[in-house]
Amino acid sequence: MGKSQAKSENPPGEQRVQAFMDFVRQAHLPESADALNGAALLAALEERLAELDQEIEKLTPAYEEARPKKGRPKGKWFDKGHAYSAWLLAHTVWARRNGYEISDFQVPKTATSRELVVLAKKIKWDNGAVLPGGSGLFMGSEASIEQAIARGGKLLGINDVWQSAACEQIFLTLGGWRGGI
Repeated sequence: MGKSQAKSENPPGEQRVQAFMDFVRQAHLPESADALNGAALLAALEERLAELDQEIEKLTPAYEEARPKKGRPKGKWFDKGHAYSAWLLAHTVWARRNGYEISDFQVPKTATSRELVVLAKKIKWDNGAVLPGGSGLFMGSEASIEQAIARGGKLLGINDVWQSAACEQIFLTLGGWRGGI
């Protein structure tokens, strides 16, 4: 009788029981049938499960490395997103509230990162999810957002009065303008 015939004779439930019994046999069970009580079986199974957990731990890094990556990883682009959004906030809402002309990016704005983060949280600025299943740019703690703005600000060349040629170029590109405002 071939393997395929043997499998077809066993109902699916029996196949699962057989797989479980194969797993149990690989455990370190006592030799005699008398010693095979409930406590000994549980101890042997727990030992076998611990061995399997160790094997899984060994294999996990290789599995994670081989697994296809989805989406863009967080990194410099995320920090740039925080910085650009804070730059735009400084030149629009914050500027308007503090009597500045909002159409001129060359006029220095004296806002601090902390002021901008507090304002952004208050008015729910950029609250949409940045990544699928994620949160908005200004949803984290103030300290972590300020750090991200500082890192991104260095990458975008934002100075201490919120001037940046790179941010202006992004603004013009996103707005569809080819020349100046």
